[in-house]
Amino acid sequence: MADMATGDLPAGVTVIEDSAGGSDEGRAMLQLVHDIAPGAGLAFATAWLGQASFAANIAALAAAGSDVIVD
Repeated sequence: MADMATGDLPAGVTVIEDSAGGSDEGRAMLQLVHDIAPGAGLAFATAWLGQASFAANIAALAAAGSDVIVD
């Protein structure tokens, strides 16, 4: 993820699913969380690939240990 290369996000962000050429709104939210709580574990999953994928990605984030999921 380019955000890690530029230092906008730390290494170790879990990427469940990313959309090629899609919105970077989710990564922008992660950047805000990282600025506010720099020690928090971060995960990302896109919502831009349809409702079924969005629902599956919410379940995948929860299964990966996410305590707070934001859209």
